[in-house]
Amino acid sequence: MQRRSLKKTVPTLVGVIILLFGLASGVVLLNARQIFRLGAVDISTPKNVRVSNITDSSFCISFLTAKEVRPFVKVGGDKFFISDIQTIRANEKSNIHYFTINGLLPEREYFFTINSDGVDYFKDNPMTARTGKQIASNTKGGIIYGKVYSKSGEELKDALVYVRGGNGSLVSTKTSGDGSFMFSTSHIRTADLSSYEEFDEERTIIQVLIENIQSTSSITTNLKNSYPFPPIIIGQNLDLRQSSANVDYTVPLPSVFGAFSNQTDIPFFIKNIYKEKLPNFLNEQY
Repeated sequence: MQRRSLKKTVPTLVGVIILLFGLASGVVLLNARQIFRLGAVDISTPKNVRVSNITDSSFCISFLTAKEVRPFVKVGGDKFFISDIQTIRANEKSNIHYFTINGLLPEREYFFTINSDGVDYFKDNPMTARTGKQIASNTKGGIIYGKVYSKSGEELKDALVYVRGGNGSLVSTKTSGDGSFMFSTSHIRTADLSSYEEFDEERTIIQVLIENIQSTSSITTNLKNSYPFPPIIIGQNLDLRQSSANVDYTVPLPSVFGAFSNQTDIPFFIKNIYKEKLPNFLNEQY
């Protein structure tokens, strides 16, 4: 009798051990998958989401993601039915995302969500933007412009550039293929969007934020020092409000086939770069 009982007990214990081992392995595997999924979501999460270039019929949505993704935004006039206005998809995968929403009504609140890498963000609490009132075109204003370089001296394309002039609303753009950016002050509205911001050469403070996924730069200056800005190296922060400020107007030589140089280029006047672009830019609308 004891031998039979022992024979039955041993397989039972082995079975219990195998079962416990299987459960433990399953839990570990499940946790590993969950951690991997959380990591994947984190690197595709929209960061630094901003609304800018608000007019009576449009606004821009911009943000960064650590992972290169091809996101889309849904915009609606109803908080609970977001896609009733527009769904706009990015053309290609990137870390830097910039969407312009057109065809909107003046003085109306809009809601939007972002889908990044298959995950809907802000679905339960959509982000909002409100268009401004209709106002006549502004014929007064000038051009502020500059050029951005990487830390190794290459022209930095597709960086996000945000500008706030005085107490005006936020405007934005992306750097072009040669690292340049431009804004017309005639397009900048007041913070409440009811009129255009007034600018003074000496007293108006221009604040600029430039960012990509690797780094950011901030520049604070008077209006008179912003056409052009000195060459901007990403990661560099400048305060140009004092005429005696010590500003380095040189940029590093770009790397050639992976070889870097510690020498610098001869300083150059950026304004010549924009000579042919200015007439076209004056006709652009946000």
